[in-house]
Amino acid sequence: MSNSHVSHPSWRQKRIVELLDDALTGRDIERVKSFMSEDCEIVFPGFHATGKGAVDDMYGMIDQFFAPGVPTKSFDLWIDNGTDATTVHGKLFGTTTDGVSIDDIRYTDTFVFDADGAITRWLVYNDVAMVWSPS
Repeated sequence: MSNSHVSHPSWRQKRIVELLDDALTGRDIERVKSFMSEDCEIVFPGFHATGKGAVDDMYGMIDQFFAPGVPTKSFDLWIDNGTDATTVHGKLFGTTTDGVSIDDIRYTDTFVFDADGAITRWLVYNDVAMVWSPS
């Protein structure tokens, strides 16, 4: 049996995203940064940051909504463009800073990779705005 699928870029990209999520939910900030290019761009609804400091800024933004910290997520559908990007759709699960339990917040994350496998762009869309209004 051949393991040629292991070297396929979409397999590597999917694994990087899974490892990134493990580091993200584990609040391993340095490990999260290790997956990002030096000039990475992170975009969430109402949030935009670039560079390695973008990860610190992102955690600050997440901590305004989720308690304690990063929500868990499902990976329901993976879409690969065949070259440098992977998109994943699913749902977020967690508790808001107001104590509201959420279990059906839809999200779409698109990750763009450079030739070395580092994430250069992380584009996020989610339904958080439908359940949260900052005080």
